Amino acid sequence: MPERMVFVRTSAANSAASVSITASITPSDAMYTDPTWTVAWKDNTVTKKVSEYVTVTPKDLTATVTCNKVFTDKIELKFTVKDYYDHEHTKTCELDYLDRVIGIESFTARYLPGAEYITQRSPLPYNTYLNTDPCELDAFYYGTTCSVKYEFGQINLKRSGGTVREEEQAVSMRALSIQYSVSYNGGWVSKVKEFNNADITPYINFCEIIESLDNKTAILGACNNRPLVRLRFTFTDWTTANNSFYMNCKLDYNIAINSVTLTNTNHTFGM
Repeated sequence: MPERMVFVRTSAANSAASVSITASITPSDAMYTDPTWTVAWKDNTVTKKVSEYVTVTPKDLTATVTCNKVFTDKIELKFTVKDYYDHEHTKTCELDYLDRVIGIESFTARYLPGAEYITQRSPLPYNTYLNTDPCELDAFYYGTTCSVKYEFGQINLKRSGGTVREEEQAVSMRALSIQYSVSYNGGWVSKVKEFNNADITPYINFCEIIESLDNKTAILGACNNRPLVRLRFTFTDWTTANNSFYMNCKLDYNIAINSVTLTNTNHTFGM
């Protein structure tokens, strides 16, 4: 039987969170009785109920171990068997859960002034946008220019939790690809923006996203000028497969008057 195992998912997320373990007894014709399988916290001061996290279903020398949810304290699986003389023989297996990056917890961003506000406004302090469902943002379009852009400050990664940590990854804004997806009639319309230049500070221009869509009018009409925008962050220098995470943003999209015209610029009344 293995000395150590590491879970990377739970049965709530995927049925593959169960594994079969077999205890081997030597010699193969040895007489034995009372094979038992148990799980317990390796640290006996932990007061949580271990069966909420891991359960074991025994069948003689084989047992099925199921991870029910993420655990942050080590668990020990123990196999015990008695020989002909009623002596106990035991073997243990340490159970861990891999703490790995699973998404974006939050990102910090601040308003950058648009072309018409360069002298009147300065950027606001960085604000944290959490991975809520969804975060609220706004943008203002003037027909030819945008009032704000969102400049990135920092991206904070969301972790699964666990007992052992996956190798740390470096998150670089200089190797970042962002895919904009706008919800429309149950589907998504997508655009991609790359940030691979060391001299560029990554930013998002939500007005630019909406205005670039061919069906902009239909999208804005369908959602009352509050489109759902999904930002998919892909780190192109990531060394493992899970390099792409997303956040949803509910955009308050406002369009200002660009110009006013009259059909006649002058008219003279009289006979």
